[in-house]
Amino acid sequence: MSATPKAAAPQPKRKLGSVFQRKEDGRWAAAITLPNGKRITRYVAPDHTDPERGAHELLAKLITGSVTGDLTSPSELTVERWLAEYVTRANHDKAASTIRDREYSVNYLNATLGRTRLDRLTPVMVQRWVDTARYPQHERKEHARYAGQPLSHRAKAKGLQLLRSALDEAVALEHLTRNPARPVKLPRRTVKNVGVSWTQDEARQFLQANEGTHHQNLWHLALQTGARIGELLALKTTDYNPQKSTIRIERTVKAGTDKYVRATVGKPKTENANRTIPLPPDARTTIERQLAKIASMKAAAGSSWQRNDWLFPSEVGTLTPYDNAHRAWTQALTRTQATINTAHQDPNEPPPTFPRIRTHDLRVTFISLALRRGVKPEVVARMVGHSSPLITLKIYRQVFDDEMTDAADLIADLV
Repeated sequence: MSATPKAAAPQPKRKLGSVFQRKEDGRWAAAITLPNGKRITRYVAPDHTDPERGAHELLAKLITGSVTGDLTSPSELTVERWLAEYVTRANHDKAASTIRDREYSVNYLNATLGRTRLDRLTPVMVQRWVDTARYPQHERKEHARYAGQPLSHRAKAKGLQLLRSALDEAVALEHLTRNPARPVKLPRRTVKNVGVSWTQDEARQFLQANEGTHHQNLWHLALQTGARIGELLALKTTDYNPQKSTIRIERTVKAGTDKYVRATVGKPKTENANRTIPLPPDARTTIERQLAKIASMKAAAGSSWQRNDWLFPSEVGTLTPYDNAHRAWTQALTRTQATINTAHQDPNEPPPTFPRIRTHDLRVTFISLALRRGVKPEVVARMVGHSSPLITLKIYRQVFDDEMTDAADLIADLV
């Protein structure tokens, strides 16, 4: 009689995960071991109303994630990888300039924090990045000169904002229990004047030296209205209302996305930048002169002319890229200095140096001269598109040397 084979012993059920409470601090957690042997642990937030129940809920999510394949081991998830995933989602339907700014911020963050495991990132690490971050090497020539220099306050602010948003999502998806970038403080920025203002004589000297050039009317209108150069380049002839003597600002020219798209047209910088500017008589004369110039340019271009109705077009009617205007600005400053050198008569003294300011400083010049003429700050603020007269007075207003002298004369007999 053959022996009856013994029934195989029942295999113990595979434990899918566990819930436990740490002895050192009493914090509840859930853990699961993946098929590849890696163990993943998630901790319940310290302020949870029912930590034990929260741990069981975490375990259920861990088990679901292991089945669907959505679970990522913390040891494999670095700051660099998480930022790449987050930015890919966040960039959907965003403007080209926003995408480019985020790319810069990601590069700045990855240079120091990129290889750090996401679950090991601490507030101290993020604060150290804020305090010591520097510009990394960059493939674009215009940025290469910044390599090794301390990161600007604005670049740090954008980088920290991006990191906070990315880590907020990591907390929401339970990769982290808290956001280590939230407690980090950005050093307070010292408010400085945004630029330098020409005096009235210097502005007139510049305009006289550049009479007859292609961009003369652009420089005139910038000094007569305080509009940004990008806003003026985006003006169309239909934005000019000769009956009301106004121009309407509702778009601006921005840098292109790459070397093939050199310029794009988008919304103005802020909501307040959408505005209607009343024109003084000399500004109206400038626009009428520009309209006459467009007619002559159109006749000269013939069939090559492209009708787009830009007020400051290229020689064939297309949109003028901002970098073209910037290059013309550099040439205009050089031309002004050359005019001064030619007119200089004293061989024993060097010719005076003409102040080389930025195109944005034409806006500063307009604001300073308008306020000096007695125009109310709230009126100037509305003309230039500032949200508050405080910005106009605190940041843009320049005090001229002769104003200091006049003030001294006024208070001479004060006591």
